[in-house]
Amino acid sequence: MTVRNTADERVNSIDLWVVFYDDSGQQVDEEMNGATSVDPDQTVTITVPCEAADATTFEIQRVMVSN
Repeated sequence: MTVRNTADERVNSIDLWVVFYDDSGQQVDEEMNGATSVDPDQTVTITVPCEAADATTFEIQRVMVSN
């Protein structure tokens, strides 16, 4: 996912909590990953890996930003 810091100051971290589902809608995995020291107007790519081979869809459950 691509995330941009729209704040006027650097943030210490941006974390994404993602839940993955299979074709039937059953949750098959959940993972978190993030980026650190993100400057104002900086765009970062955050890759959230999925361990489940049968995952077909995902949902971002939570976005956490800390200063």
